[in-house]
Order: sequence, then C-alpha cells, then structure tokens
Amino acid sequence: MASKGLIITGVVLVGLAGLGVWRGMEATKRSQSAADQVESSSMLVGVAKAERGTLRETVIVSGVLRPLNEVDVVADVPGRVVSLSGEIGQTVHAGEVLARLEADELSAGLAQAKGAVAAATAGRDAAVRQRDAMARLAEAGGVGDVQIAGLKDQAAGAEAQLQQALAGLALAESRLADATIKSPITGTITDRTTGMGRMVGPGAPLFHVMDLSVLEMEILVDERVAPLVRAGMPVEVQTAAGGVSATGTVRVSSPALDPRTHKAKVIVSVPAEGLVPYATASARLVLDAKEGVIVPRRAVMATDAGDSVFAVRDNAARRVQVTLGVAEGDRIQVDGVNDGDAIVIEGLDQISDGSAVEVAPEAK
Repeated sequence: MASKGLIITGVVLVGLAGLGVWRGMEATKRSQSAADQVESSSMLVGVAKAERGTLRETVIVSGVLRPLNEVDVVADVPGRVVSLSGEIGQTVHAGEVLARLEADELSAGLAQAKGAVAAATAGRDAAVRQRDAMARLAEAGGVGDVQIAGLKDQAAGAEAQLQQALAGLALAESRLADATIKSPITGTITDRTTGMGRMVGPGAPLFHVMDLSVLEMEILVDERVAPLVRAGMPVEVQTAAGGVSATGTVRVSSPALDPRTHKAKVIVSVPAEGLVPYATASARLVLDAKEGVIVPRRAVMATDAGDSVFAVRDNAARRVQVTLGVAEGDRIQVDGVNDGDAIVIEGLDQISDGSAVEVAPEAK
C-alpha cells in the first residue's frame, strides 16, 4: 500500500510540474503577443529634422500702379477750337501748345484794355503836372492850402484809375493767353476729348496727360510690419494680369497708423518700363533676416490651446507647444523645439500625444 501511495504522489507531482511548464509557456506567449500587438499598433510617420538657420520674412500686399503725376488739361475760357496739335500717345513738354481757341473777342477786349490804360496814363500825368505846378505857386504864396489839397486828391484819383486800367489789361492779356491751351507738365497724352471746330466751355477737360517716367504704388501694411519698412527698401512688383515684374523701392513709409484701419501707408516707386498705369499688382517686401530653429510649415498645427508640433521622442509622438516666428516659403521659425528634433510632417491625422510611432525608413 505504501508503494502505491508513493506512485500516486509522484504522478501528481509530475502533473503539477507539467502544469507549471504549460502555464509558463502560455504566459510567455501572451507577453510575446502583447509585445507584437504594441509593435503592430505603432503608427508609421514621416519626419523632418528641425534645423537652426536664417529666414527672411516676406510680406505680399496688393495695390494699383499709378502715374507719378497726371493732370486734366482744361479750357479756362469758352471758345471754338481753331487749332489742334495734341494727339493720344504723343509725348509733350511743360508749356507745349496742344490747342488754340477762337480769340477774336478776346483780342478786341485786349485792345480796349490797352486803350483804357493809355487814357488813364494821360489823365494821371496831367493831374500830376497840375498838382506840381500848384505846389510851386504855393511855395511863393500864390495859392491857398485848400487848392493844393484838391489837386493832390485829383492826382491820387487819377493814379487809382490808372491802376484799375492796368489790372483790366492784365486780365485781358491773361484771358487771351488762356485761349492757347498748353500742357502744364511733361508727359504723355493718354486721352483727348475735343476736336477741330468744337465749342468748349470753361473747365471742360480737353486732354489728359500722364508722367509715365515712374509709376507709384500705394500699399497698406499692418502694425506688426510697419516698423520694419524703411525708405529705400527694395520691393518686388508683379502685375496681376500680365505677370510683368519690376523692382521698385520704398519712397515713403508713414510713421503712423491709420486710426480706422490700424495700417500704415507705404508708397513704392517703380520704373515704368513694361508696366501699364492703373494695373493691379502685388508688392513683395523682404524684411530683415532672423535666425532660429526652422521646421516645415505643414508640421505646425493650430489648436484652441495654441500652435504645436509633434516631436518623436523614445518612439512616441510628443506634442510640443511652439511660438511662431519668421516664415519664408514653406518653412517657419518656431520656439519650443530643439535643433535636431525629429518633427512629424506626415501622419499627423493618425496620432495624438503619446502615440507609439515608427519613423518611415526614408525619413530616418
């Protein structure tokens, strides 16, 4: 009986040992399975290295190219056009005659004014001679003070009449000169609204002249950019329609912001060659260069908590809050990450803070 009991006990012990081995193997399998599951749950992401470098911030704003100077040439007196020399596209100089108006009445008025001046001059001279003669008699005691005073008043009145006649002559000469239409500036005739034989009235525009040697572009920049814009700064200008490019310079930068828009006015001078006045264009200002840690723009995510990126650390994606700096093209400077950090740029929509990730081979 004792022998039989020993046999049973041995069998039980062997069974228990086998059970322990089986359980150990099962635990190992479960651990391996869990490890395999963790490995299989890692997200494949593409990364780019954060690198320290220098970027130049650029600002692009739109505006309209305008001539440096332009003017409507108008008639100051009414009349019929009897001579016409200005044509559209013609280059003219300041003071050059563009048209003449019929001036018979104005010429007659000038002749009449000259006659009035001659008569007033003769009257003034006679009054002065008489006054001076009486003054000499007064010195000898031949006339009284009252007579002398009257003659002085007559001479003064004659002088006043002469001055009035001279003013009339100046007006008549000016009106006759106004019948000759001249360009007030040097430039190019871009429009003509009259023709031979047509009647024109005072203030009627006859020609439009533009100075096309230099064009100007007025742009508005926000309060962050305004302090960085300086006179003489180069500006790349490109027309919206034709795509014509030119390099201009900042001529004037307002030192103050508009109280309504909180923007500053900047005037850019642009060489006119190849450009058309009143064309819409964009102005690209290149501001000061700054150094910092640079990442691709597509790595930056905007959230309610602020801007952030994902950095890969210990095979996990870690969300890092960043402060944005200078941007140029598809790159941007950020504060919050280190030079050399692996920043996620592909697979961002599949990860969250702490996600297990694996870097794509081509990005390692």
